[in-house]
Amino acid sequence: MDSNRYLAPTIYSLISITIFITIAQAICVPIGSSRSDPAPTPKPSYTLSQDSDGSPLKDITGKIGDLLHSAIANNPLTGNLDPALMKMCNATDNQELCITELVPLLNGKNDADSVIRMAVKAASDYTNLALMEAEKLAADPSISSRLAGIFTDCKDSYSDALDNFQEALQSLPAKDSGTMGSMLSAAITDFSDIDDFLEGYTTTLPEYNAKLVKLTSNCINVTSEVLLARIFAATTQFP
Repeated sequence: MDSNRYLAPTIYSLISITIFITIAQAICVPIGSSRSDPAPTPKPSYTLSQDSDGSPLKDITGKIGDLLHSAIANNPLTGNLDPALMKMCNATDNQELCITELVPLLNGKNDADSVIRMAVKAASDYTNLALMEAEKLAADPSISSRLAGIFTDCKDSYSDALDNFQEALQSLPAKDSGTMGSMLSAAITDFSDIDDFLEGYTTTLPEYNAKLVKLTSNCINVTSEVLLARIFAATTQFP
C-alpha cells in the first residue's frame, strides 16, 4: 500500500480546514446583544485582513504551508522511514502497528531476518506483559477458586505462546518458513483459547489478546512477504 494513499487525504483536509478557519476569523459579524435589547443590530461588516503588502491570501498560504510541512513530517507512514521496512509493514494487516512496534527495536536495520526477529520479539514482549497480568489476577485472594483456576489456564496458554515464539525464532537461521508459520499460528490459537476460557467474565486479558493477535498476524505477514521475495529472487536467476 503506497504511503501517498494516506498522505493525500490529509493534505486536502488541511487545506480546506485552514482556508475555512482563516476566512472565518477574518470576517467580522457582530451579533445583537439579546432579544430584550431594543437597540438595532448593526449591519455586518465583511473585511479580509491584509498583510503589509496588501495581499489577504498571504497569511492563508503561509498557514497552509506550515500545516502541510507538519503533516508530512509527522505522518507515521511517511517521514524518514526506510523504504524496505515500509514495504514489509505495508504487506501486513496492521501497518501502523507494525511501524510503531518495529521501528524502535530495529535501530536502523532493515534486513529481512532482523525485521522478522524484532516482529516476533515485539509479540513476545507483549505476551510477557499479559502473562504478568494473568499472574496478578490469579493471585487475587478475593476471587473464587474456579476463576483462579481459569486464570491459571490463561497463564499456561501465555507460556505456550512464548514457547511457540521461541521455536519460530529457532527456525529463522534455517529459513524454515513452514515451521515459523506453524508456530506463529499456534500462538494465535493460544490467545484465542484464553478468550474462550474467559467467556462470560470481565477482565483485562481480552484487551491484551486483541493486540497480541494483531502483532502475531504481522509476524506471519512479514514472514510470508520475505518468503515470496526470496522465491522471486531465486526464480529470476534463471531464464
